[in-house]
Amino acid sequence: MTAQPFLLVGSYTPPLGSGSGITTFARDAVSGALQLRSEYLLESPSYLAAHPSLPLVYAVSEAEHGLVSTFEITPDGRLVLRGQVSSGGAGPCHCAVTADGEHLLVSNYGDGTVAVLPVDRRGNAGSPLAVVTRHGSGPDPDRQEAPHPHLALDLRDGTFLVADLGTDEVARYRIDAAGPARLVETVMLPPGTGPRQVAALARPSAGDDRDDALVVVGELGSNLTYLPHGIHSAEAEKSATAAQGPVGPGGTRTYPAHLEVAPGGDVLYLSNRGADCVSAFAVDDDGLRFVARVRVGAWPRHFAVVGSFLYVAAERGNAIDLVHSDHRSGSLEHLGEAARVNSPACILPITL
Repeated sequence: MTAQPFLLVGSYTPPLGSGSGITTFARDAVSGALQLRSEYLLESPSYLAAHPSLPLVYAVSEAEHGLVSTFEITPDGRLVLRGQVSSGGAGPCHCAVTADGEHLLVSNYGDGTVAVLPVDRRGNAGSPLAVVTRHGSGPDPDRQEAPHPHLALDLRDGTFLVADLGTDEVARYRIDAAGPARLVETVMLPPGTGPRQVAALARPSAGDDRDDALVVVGELGSNLTYLPHGIHSAEAEKSATAAQGPVGPGGTRTYPAHLEVAPGGDVLYLSNRGADCVSAFAVDDDGLRFVARVRVGAWPRHFAVVGSFLYVAAERGNAIDLVHSDHRSGSLEHLGEAARVNSPACILPITL
């Protein structure tokens, strides 16, 4: 029986947007075309994550009292609710399942906490076993008045990184089954950077004594910061690249959002709100090099790389845009809208 590829879209619902919840599409692997399969009404599921081995999806509801929902996805693409638990904080905006499938990491942007939820053998997320309370602030009075963790990245060694937009920090924590997650180390970014996301670049030639390089998305600084020695990078080793690539005088202010490493690791893709484009950067030994960018729908918050396609959630354009990409050269071509969806915030490809 042929595996069925789906595309799940989480959308902002009122008052944050005009969407309805989670929309499931059947995806044509050759053409990239989408066909509506089902909708599940849920409050502002702004981020979705898949279990590494089970047909399960986790959704965070970005609300004052944050929720995490566990869903089973049926062979025809319908979602069946397994359960709901607290996110451990307010305004969760991101979640990630650890590679071993044993924990769910939830970033609560609203109150500056990061929660570690246990995941049982059936894949159900339980109530938080640890909640990290972040501290600090940054120079931007509107966006950095307090901690605002925006992403937690599993490093597959029992630790995870937190990108904190409010404090200009990327911090590393260790998961401790016997108690709270423990802070291991922190790297400071230049004031006003506003770290939103962080991605690891595997460096097989770096040797055992050096961490993978990291790339940090600075939402407020509108840049990408390259950390060649990972979180151990010294101040002098940090280099920033303009998020949308070169622009002329008086260019549109851009708020970079989602970063993803292309298959093969040679290219990075980055969505830019305001400038409403997706940029491509080549990964060189010395850092990042701008390659290309392509215009997409309004306010591209998130995207997913699926084969040679990028599915882009144009939040204010109320659409899923389709972009063809070359993961070696970084070239990009906008193919048009693949579907209309109100206030799309996150896209999750899944194959059963």
